[in-house]
Amino acid sequence: MKHCELIKRLTHQSTWRLCGLAIITLGISLGYYLRRQTRAMNEFSGRDPKISEGPITIILLLLYASAGLQVLGYFSNTSRQWEGLVSFIHVIAGMLIILWGFMASKRLNQACNFSKQDSESLKSVWTLFLTPIYFNYKVNTLSNLPAKAPSLEGNLSNVS
Repeated sequence: MKHCELIKRLTHQSTWRLCGLAIITLGISLGYYLRRQTRAMNEFSGRDPKISEGPITIILLLLYASAGLQVLGYFSNTSRQWEGLVSFIHVIAGMLIILWGFMASKRLNQACNFSKQDSESLKSVWTLFLTPIYFNYKVNTLSNLPAKAPSLEGNLSNVS
């Protein structure tokens, strides 16, 4: 595996914990997870184009609004009134989260010099369906893999 310092910075919590917190907090913890990972990638990238934190702020606001409307609907008789708005908020937040997933996956693959054929690289299909969960799972998997020793093939060809 091509080791990457960025993987160490992105390793934060188990995937099960991320899923559990997302369920308990009605998704709000995912917004904070995205913000944390974005900041870690932006600090690592230096001069490279950074991932904007604007969409992360919008995601957090949408998740708070959604959670607030869900709780309001649960404790009042007006839950039917808010269903359409909550669904709309989920669609917009979901699209922004998927957009973040593709940007983050691309950034991680570039930072670690993964090609599309590498088994370590983040795959687009999984990113599309399981964005933050897959990203966290992949980061944790990569951080637990031992680094490969440098190949000796190139060094042996120089010996005559």
